[in-house]
Amino acid sequence: MLDRGELARLAFAVGRVDELNTIVHPATIARQEELIPEIVAREPDAVVIVESALIFETKHSRGWRSRFDKLILVRASEELKVTRYVSRMGGGKDKSDQARLAAEARGRLAQQIADDRKAATCDFVIMNDGTLERLRAQVGKVWAKLRG
Repeated sequence: MLDRGELARLAFAVGRVDELNTIVHPATIARQEELIPEIVAREPDAVVIVESALIFETKHSRGWRSRFDKLILVRASEELKVTRYVSRMGGGKDKSDQARLAAEARGRLAQQIADDRKAATCDFVIMNDGTLERLRAQVGKVWAKLRG
């Protein structure tokens, strides 16, 4: 079984992100390139959405404009990203654990391209910093444009 925590520690804390991306991304991209034509053959009007958190950061995603018709950025403030990370990782009771996880999140964010730079090249930007209803409304508008 994959120990995701240890893998993340090796990648981010020990500085082996590029090594991990070299293993994961080419295989993931190859699988996408197999699946997308299959989906479109079954449903010619399909909208295929590919989640890629590091499309800008990894060298393996270069040429994404030739692979994708549109790019959607989902963004939130850095503080909200940190808070969500700490919560997702189970940090809540112990203040030192919260601080460690927050520092870990900030370290990961520091390795990413700023959302403002990403947004400049995206077709759509969704703000994920409010209510679920607001998020659903934004997604609905983008979905309508993609389907149209």
